[in-house]
Amino acid sequence: MRFFELMPIGPGARLFSGGFVSSEAVMQRLSASFKFNPVDSDVGTSARRFGVVDAEGRRGTVGFISSCSAPFCGECSRLRVTADGRLIGCLARNGGIPVRALLRAGDTTAICRVVRHVLEGKTADRVFEQEMAMASIGG
Repeated sequence: MRFFELMPIGPGARLFSGGFVSSEAVMQRLSASFKFNPVDSDVGTSARRFGVVDAEGRRGTVGFISSCSAPFCGECSRLRVTADGRLIGCLARNGGIPVRALLRAGDTTAICRVVRHVLEGKTADRVFEQEMAMASIGG
């Protein structure tokens, strides 16, 4: 199971001030019923993972994606292709580079150039400007 913090983007922007709950607050509430043990995660992963066990000994794994309270921007290497064919380097950013035609044409050289450009443009400044809903951008 994964818990995602509300990000102030798209429709979440207007809900953020009254609806944000940090991962830490969720973990505190769950700790009344579960014991948490950190699990090693891969470098660059967005989720902090924990093994959990309840009073009856049932076990599972829980992840927390803490975009706002414990940002991971500095280690993020993710890219997304939106539903309308734009390559973006960050869920929080508007824009992106149209790649649909390049993908359809199989232009590997151009695709590599665009991917490199988007990766080089990634920043860790935590600016949330995205106006589209998560579902529209692959989040």
